[in-house]
Amino acid sequence: RRPDRLAGTTAGDAVNRSYWYDGRTVAVLDDAQNVYVRVDVPATVDGAMDTALDRFGMVIPLADFLYSDVYDRLMGSVQRGVYLGIHDVAGTPCHHLSFQQETIDWQLWIDAGRQPLPRKLVIAYKTEDDVPQYEVTIRKWNLAAEVEDALFRFEPPERAREVALPVFLGGEARPAAVTPEAQAEEKPQEKKP
Repeated sequence: RRPDRLAGTTAGDAVNRSYWYDGRTVAVLDDAQNVYVRVDVPATVDGAMDTALDRFGMVIPLADFLYSDVYDRLMGSVQRGVYLGIHDVAGTPCHHLSFQQETIDWQLWIDAGRQPLPRKLVIAYKTEDDVPQYEVTIRKWNLAAEVEDALFRFEPPERAREVALPVFLGGEARPAAVTPEAQAEEKPQEKKP
């Protein structure tokens, strides 16, 4: 909800996270680990997204579609684009477009009906081993939804643990468990006469 509210959930093979933005703070919950992080961010969706990505390295799926100028975000680094015709996405005829960038190739299907909304996106990561793909299909849009403010407020689930951002993102080494044997090895050896 522009200009300063966002909420969403991502479920997939690798990541299961929920996101909340209330105009001041982004909260992200890792549903599988039951841990969360909160980060103070600027007071607009665009500013919050920039901060989450650029400063903290957080990846929020479909982030480019959340910016106020979607076209510039999507097309800024495109090197080549091709129109592939009308194709079906979950029963909806769509314009199928394909784009190439330096590190990714991506395809976009846009509803060919009265509302030209995105229906499907596929991204192929060319620089990663085995060229993994991210795919999303959007079956339903509601552009006139009445949304309560409570939807954008994060309430930690029972027994959820707040962690530091580097830990949440997997970038901070966690201390290894210290065993009595390890403690003995770390003690300086006494020199015997």
